[in-house]
Amino acid sequence: MKASAHMAASITAGAALWLAGLPTAGAGLAVFGSLLDVDHIEHYAGRGMPSSLRGLAGAAFRSQRTLEKVYGFRRGVPASWAFPVLHEVEIAVLAVLLALLSGSRFLYGAFGGIMLHLAMDLRAYPSSPRFFSILWRRRNWPALRMAWKNWR
Repeated sequence: MKASAHMAASITAGAALWLAGLPTAGAGLAVFGSLLDVDHIEHYAGRGMPSSLRGLAGAAFRSQRTLEKVYGFRRGVPASWAFPVLHEVEIAVLAVLLALLSGSRFLYGAFGGIMLHLAMDLRAYPSSPRFFSILWRRRNWPALRMAWKNWR
């Protein structure tokens, strides 16, 4: 999914929270839901996408297929089970636990933003929804590598 679609959905949901009187939670949702895809930069730059501001901006508004066509690369099998490191339920659980401990509405919003982003990505990765657990990815890396090879 395009990063711009994540940004639009997260900013819209964050604005709704803002209007409902929860501006701090809205900001957390908008920021975390929008920026979770920064973990793709290293993966794509290593495959030929220009590591410039223009390349980054272009990637935010292009689909995976368009990126492959424009820059002549395929997403392929990631080098590590940790890719994409921010796309995991463990970070969402950490955010909500920290929110419960601190009472931070920003962290409650961050939890919402992460979960919104992951829900939007359910069809974008092999072995979903299990894919979104970094612990599962680590334990099942050989099977996940095969799933990546056969993906699309």
